[in-house]
Amino acid sequence: MTPDPQKTPQKDFIVKQGASFTRVIKFRNQAGELLSLDGLDSALFFIRPDNSEPIQIITDGPADQNIVIDYTNKKITIFIADEVTDTYTWDAASYRFEVTDSAGNILRKLRGTLTLEKKV
Repeated sequence: MTPDPQKTPQKDFIVKQGASFTRVIKFRNQAGELLSLDGLDSALFFIRPDNSEPIQIITDGPADQNIVIDYTNKKITIFIADEVTDTYTWDAASYRFEVTDSAGNILRKLRGTLTLEKKV
């Protein structure tokens, strides 16, 4: 199943060069109740502005840049350490956040632009 980018909510973020970047994502149903994350994997992709190959892919990898699925508290935390953002040189990049369910379906949950606020 290929996600439809036009139906994906858009949220833009600022990434400060040399500072850690953390975002917590929670999914709610129409009644406002937190949805279970059981059986999900996740990935965050940074994409070059010209839509070429991803310049960075973050999963549940190393401690300096990772995604943690907290099944108990029903939240997903995206973390990029300050030493990683310090290496960023791009001005802006598009991103997409996807989860994969237990059946292997890819569900695009969030997309947007990351703007780099460079150190002076």
